[in-house]
Amino acid sequence: MEEQKIIEQINQGSIINPISAILSLTKVGRLFTIIALLIALSIATLYVTINNLNIFNAISMYMTMIFMAWLSIIDYKTYTLPNSILLAWLILRTLMLFFSFAFFGDFETLTFSLIGAFSMGILFLIMYYVSKRSLGGGDVKLSFVLSLSLTTYYSFTAVFLALIICSLYSVIGIWLKKLTRKSHLPLGPFLFAGTLLAYLIAIL
Repeated sequence: MEEQKIIEQINQGSIINPISAILSLTKVGRLFTIIALLIALSIATLYVTINNLNIFNAISMYMTMIFMAWLSIIDYKTYTLPNSILLAWLILRTLMLFFSFAFFGDFETLTFSLIGAFSMGILFLIMYYVSKRSLGGGDVKLSFVLSLSLTTYYSFTAVFLALIICSLYSVIGIWLKKLTRKSHLPLGPFLFAGTLLAYLIAIL
């Protein structure tokens, strides 16, 4: 009943509001989300400062953290990733890439962002069909937009770390009998965690 109610909220557009998404969580979930978002924004600030990113790449960095936190909540609650949010992120990221190239001649970021997006998108698309669609179509779209924001190196690092974390979570869950081998897990939160770790490793 709870999941169906949230799905109806998504269809009506109410949970797409980030505040509504956070409020849909339990008190512990809200606290965890706020802490995770604060950590994400802190990591973004450190990375932007250390690497002296231009204004458009800096905005993209913060957008990545906010969108990933937002999508992770929805994916965790409903196992869906709304196309409207993914499209909004894609449009904003594309604009930031264009402005960064137009005003700062940042061809390198543009190139590696496109390479990362298409290579990771194709990889996830292959996984989607090989896994007989146990991997969701939304995950394929998310991998493309996320990789467009992370560039090649960070996208592969983030995905690699996300899969490790997801595997560990599954093994522990099965061991504790909280999960089964057929349990379906939302990939969004793990990709968010992988993204944070990828940038944290880069900073350190």
